This record gives sequence, C-alpha cells and structure tokens, in this order.
Amino acid sequence: MRIITVLWLVSPTEPINMAGFPAILFVFEAVLMLVALGYLFLTLSRERGEQMLLAAAQTDFLTGVSNRRGFSSEAERLLAAADFPAREDVLLLCDLDHFKAVNDAYGHAFGDEVLTLFCRVAERHITKSDLLGRLGGEEFAILMRGNDRLTAARRADALRAEFEIAALGMPSKPQGITVSIGLSSTELGRDLADLLRRADNALYRAKARGRNRVVSSDGQTEGGPAVAAPSTEASPPPPAQSSPAVAV
Repeated sequence: MRIITVLWLVSPTEPINMAGFPAILFVFEAVLMLVALGYLFLTLSRERGEQMLLAAAQTDFLTGVSNRRGFSSEAERLLAAADFPAREDVLLLCDLDHFKAVNDAYGHAFGDEVLTLFCRVAERHITKSDLLGRLGGEEFAILMRGNDRLTAARRADALRAEFEIAALGMPSKPQGITVSIGLSSTELGRDLADLLRRADNALYRAKARGRNRVVSSDGQTEGGPAVAAPSTEASPPPPAQSSPAVAV
C-alpha cells in the first residue's frame, strides 16, 4: 500500500501534496522497501537455480531417476537416519540380462527404451519411502525401507516378472529381455558400501544360476534348480524362462 501511495504521489497527474520531513521519510522508506524486495527476489531466484542445478547433477538424464551420485547421497542419508533404529531395510541390485546383446541386435535407441521401461516398471513396485537409482549402464539399485528380507524378495520377484512381460510387449517383441536381482539386508549392517558389495555377490550368483531370478546375499538360504553356466554377454538373448526360481 505504501508503494502504491508513493506511485500516486509522484504521478504526473497528481501533484505531491506532502511536504517537509514526514514526506521525505515516507519516500525514503518506500525506496528501501523496493530495494529490499528486489534483493529478496534475486536471492530466491538464485537459490531456486542452485537447487535445479543440484537436482540435474543427481538425476539420470535418460530415465529421470537418481544417478549414482544422487542415489548414493540419499541412500547414505536414509540408512543413517535415527528414526526406527530397529527397522530393517533391503537393497536390491538389478542388472538387465544380456543387455549388450540387446543393443547389438536392436540398436542403442531400442536399448534406451528398455532402460526407461525398466524404470517405469520399477516405479510401480516401490513406495514413496523407497529409493530408485541408476548406477550406470544397465545396472540399477533400489533401497526398500522398512521391509524384511523375505518381503523384499517377494516384491523384487513381482518386479522381475512384470518387467519380463512388459518387455515382450515392446514393438519389436524381442525375446529374452529379463532382469537379475541380488538382494542384501541391513541385518548385517547399514553401511551402503557393504550392502552394495553383498548385493553384488548375490547378483553374480543369480547370473550364474541362469539369470532372470532373485537371489539373496544369505548363502544359507539360496536355492533353485541347477542350471548350466550362462553364455557370455556377447551371445544373443536367450528365450525367456517360463518359471524362474526365487532364491531367498
């Protein structure tokens, strides 16, 4: 209101009818308010710009999920949170099977579509408190909060099964686009590097057992049928398995 009044006082159609020190003080105060508002606007704009740049630096440009930096930073914060210290969290390490062969057979543009498809499927199987990130290439990580190992394994297998079906519905109808998942729990510690190491070991066993399955880092509870050693990544994608085992 004071700014509006000042503009009215100095308008060409209305003479300034205020005189003396009160009028000068009023105008000076209004000018200070304008300067302060301008400074506040610039500060807010700069902070918003910095936040946008930070978000861009922590987001994978292709899939729109967190990249390795963003996932690691947020996962470490969540794992170190003091709330519910007895809560069990589970880390899933997901790797798309034979992805190099898929790229070679169908092209990199199609490979990008597969990566994006996996993220869209994964987003339907996580909650608002969970965290999804692309660690690089065809490897993704999911932090499932407040889930025991068996519950997380069932959720992971539902994700695996839906992705296999969704991939078959892609325009070129490729065969054998599946995902292998290694699982580790905070039962043995909440250090992110250790969780990733144990999940990676479980993922390696999932690949060795035939791919397209979920395997826990707990070696004593691993199971599933004996499968011949898998072919190399350079080989063409194998046919999709009809009923892969879930080893938890």
